[in-house]
Amino acid sequence: MNLYQKIKVSGAFLQAWLRGWRTRHKIVVIESDDWGTIRTSSRRAYDDLLRRGFRMNQSPLGADSLESSQDLIQLFAVLAEVDQFGHPACLTANMILTNPDFSRIRENGYGRYYAEPVTDTFQRTPERREVAALWKQGLDQKLFVPQLHGLEHIRWWDWLAALQAGSQEAHLAFEWQMCGLPGTVSREKRNFYGKYYLKNATGAPSLPEIAVSIRESISLFERIFGFTPDTTIAPGYCWYDEIEKIWKDNGIRYIQSDIRQFMGDEKRTALHFPGEVGASGPIYLIRNCQFEPAACRIAGKKSCLERCLRQISLAFSFRKPAVISSHRYNYMGSVFPENREKNLEQLRKLLTAIQSRWPDVVFLNSSGLGHLIEFGDDKIEQAMAKPETRGYSPETNPPSKRNFTFKN
Repeated sequence: MNLYQKIKVSGAFLQAWLRGWRTRHKIVVIESDDWGTIRTSSRRAYDDLLRRGFRMNQSPLGADSLESSQDLIQLFAVLAEVDQFGHPACLTANMILTNPDFSRIRENGYGRYYAEPVTDTFQRTPERREVAALWKQGLDQKLFVPQLHGLEHIRWWDWLAALQAGSQEAHLAFEWQMCGLPGTVSREKRNFYGKYYLKNATGAPSLPEIAVSIRESISLFERIFGFTPDTTIAPGYCWYDEIEKIWKDNGIRYIQSDIRQFMGDEKRTALHFPGEVGASGPIYLIRNCQFEPAACRIAGKKSCLERCLRQISLAFSFRKPAVISSHRYNYMGSVFPENREKNLEQLRKLLTAIQSRWPDVVFLNSSGLGHLIEFGDDKIEQAMAKPETRGYSPETNPPSKRNFTFKN
């Protein structure tokens, strides 16, 4: 990052503090991305790739994996320890709804992308067969509140092109039921999990195809969780105005984001502040705190917890909600149980410290925060009750695989 970029980013942070919505309440929201998506498939895959010289231990995504029952049980236990005014600490879990159907992709010579609902992916391993039921439990207890991340996170058009071109790295990962390697690990400098809603990128879905994808993602979300999501976050913070309109037309009222938005490509950006209204009407919920202990540990930083507490304190001093980014990879233990144990302990310390330093703190999920911004600071009780759900029935009318095929 050059000097001009540093000044621009610093100015953006200052804008986010000075402009936009303020509240008399001390509000903490934890937003966590990438739930439901595969990453590293197993410890065996990790060990094999490490043995082949891929530095899986140098990326926090190396220990990331599809969530297991134990991951959720232990996460819920930590969140439930903190109870404020009859409401526990909660995590907004931003969901990816499908994963690649590796068998069908191989059978078709890597020429077409096929996907399956995440509920099908869970059935492939015993340790994940109860995850859907645990999602229900977490939702019912308001510990774990799903919202929309997208139908898929993988840039499948780039992935298929690499497979068709004979990329050894892509094929090696494919054999382990993985969509490539973390970008910082890849020797070929490939990252298939990057920004998804791209504009005019070679091979990427057109806007009409993206519209279909968004509608299908919301439909599948409703069929899995029994309610309609009203917030979303774009993979890689990348979207553009036409995407916002599609979201709005499909019931999305609030957009989770970093202060910086990528405007449909890798270079053009826009800066946002909390409570800002987007081009098509959704309200922006801006992250202003980070809690990524797995990434801090790999980077050799020991101040992750204290840094997050300082960011929360700064947010409160400006009468802003503290919106914390904390990705799923921090809490996954299928590859390394110690990754889950160490980071859950850090989360426990964070939540305990928040409750101790700010006894009047209110924990909200993203839907509740959006409601408070839209309808007024006096609607705190309504915000704590959000989102409205009408029940949960993943076994009823299960999604069909044929709804999730994309032609390259």
